[in-house]
Amino acid sequence: MSLRAFLFAGLLVISSVVGCLANSEVRGWTLADGHKVNAELLGYDAAAGLVKLRIAERDEKVIRFDTLSPSDQAWVVEWVAFGQELDALLAKQGGEFLHFISQGVYPTGYHVYYPPGVKEGPPSPVIIFFDPSGQGERYVKRYIEAAAKAKIVVIGLDEFRNTPGPDADELDAQFLERFKELLPQIQATVRYDPARVFLGGTSGGAQRAFGYTAMINAPWAGVFSNVGWLGRDKEDIERPFPPGMRIAMVNGNKDSGAAHYAERDSKILVNRGSVVGFFSFEGAHQLPPPSSQLKAIRWLLGQEN
Repeated sequence: MSLRAFLFAGLLVISSVVGCLANSEVRGWTLADGHKVNAELLGYDAAAGLVKLRIAERDEKVIRFDTLSPSDQAWVVEWVAFGQELDALLAKQGGEFLHFISQGVYPTGYHVYYPPGVKEGPPSPVIIFFDPSGQGERYVKRYIEAAAKAKIVVIGLDEFRNTPGPDADELDAQFLERFKELLPQIQATVRYDPARVFLGGTSGGAQRAFGYTAMINAPWAGVFSNVGWLGRDKEDIERPFPPGMRIAMVNGNKDSGAAHYAERDSKILVNRGSVVGFFSFEGAHQLPPPSSQLKAIRWLLGQEN
């Protein structure tokens, strides 16, 4: 299959995905010949002039930088610069940023940020994040500022990502086994308060977080849901979500899909015995700014004041 045909096939698949399931990292790209495609940027090798994309949240493809339109070339450069800004923010905030790879059937990278002073004091709460594109390091770094102020450990997982397509059920089953294998290793390598463990994520990552609180028996403290939902299927919304959780629903004010499902899902979760807090920020289907992150995290921790 030619690159153009491959990209077009990816466009057809991604366009069928419901908005609330969408990967917020996916954006439209235009090749130099005018062809358009939706994909997420995974990496850029400036020396080789190569860009790595994931098409339809499934298939990875490497293309030449010079085959992109000028505006998309500018976006790649900005993406790299933003990554450098995140590294600079980490240096400014201080603390410790660690990377581990789990052992077993499903080796998985996970990235841990300890705010300054957290490792020396009493065990702190933790949020384990699922990024819909499986880029745990970059995702966690976008929460550094809020985590440092709230004094909460944040963990970002690689590998876990959205699973559209005919084999979604099979992939989700594998991801569940992956997380079951990974969780004890996180508990053994990361210092945190086991009574204050939150799951979280963006879009499909938030859906995964909700699902795992019901599918894995643990004293989950709650969920940080950024433009997320419980899911579409009856099985998704009728899961045995544990009571007593605090659920922060953090949505962009222009994301009508997330707002619709937040109303439905909040009723379901409250009926299961959870407490739900709503937080809005200026934007659409995307990550919230640090100020909104901080408000939601402090609410999760019971620090409303």
